[in-house]
Amino acid sequence: MARRANEETEDPMKAPRSFPPTQRRKHPSQCSQCAGSVRSRRVTLVYPGPDSTTRVVHGVPAGVCTSCGEKYITPEVAERIERLLSAPPARSEKVPVWDFAANF
Repeated sequence: MARRANEETEDPMKAPRSFPPTQRRKHPSQCSQCAGSVRSRRVTLVYPGPDSTTRVVHGVPAGVCTSCGEKYITPEVAERIERLLSAPPARSEKVPVWDFAANF
C-alpha cells in the first residue's frame, strides 16, 4: 500500500507521549475538558470518608482551568493526599447541613 506524501511514517503506537500521567510532574497548560488555560493554584479537595463522614484537604497544589474549573493534580500530590488521609486529621470541625428536599 503506497503512502501519501503528508502521511506520518512513524507507528503512532510507538511514538513517545508528551506527558504520561504516571510521569507528569506538572499539570497540563491546556484543559482537556474545554481547552481553557490551566493555572497553578492551591485548592480544597473533599473526599467521602467512612461512616458517612467527609474528609477535607486544604491547600492542595493543583492546576485549575480558568474557564471551567477542572482540577489537575500530579501523581506525587495524589500519593501525598493518600498518606495524609490515612493519618489522623489536623483538626475536626462540625459543619451545619440543610436538607433542600425536606423544605420544598
